[in-house]
Amino acid sequence: MKIGYLRVSTEDQNLARQADALRPICDELHVETLSAVAKSRPIFEAVVASLAAGDTLVVWDLDRAFRNTKDALIHADHLKERGINFQITSLGVEAASAVQRKP
Repeated sequence: MKIGYLRVSTEDQNLARQADALRPICDELHVETLSAVAKSRPIFEAVVASLAAGDTLVVWDLDRAFRNTKDALIHADHLKERGINFQITSLGVEAASAVQRKP
């Protein structure tokens, strides 16, 4: 499954650009309204915890899911270890894991 994660910092921000980009390519979308510097991101954490080997975490842009590049690389490594793919739509980046989904 392709699971989309969208985040805006405030209720006033518009999700349309992210949603329009992810809706056609994702099986599910999960939206969080929270500053990126928040210590806890419950929806992001729940989405990541629910992913299974062969799934793909899809985000519109790096800053929508991660605090900085180092944070993104750490999460990407953890996802890869679990056999989960990672896609950043705006950058055209899709990192596939070495683990393949069972037929």
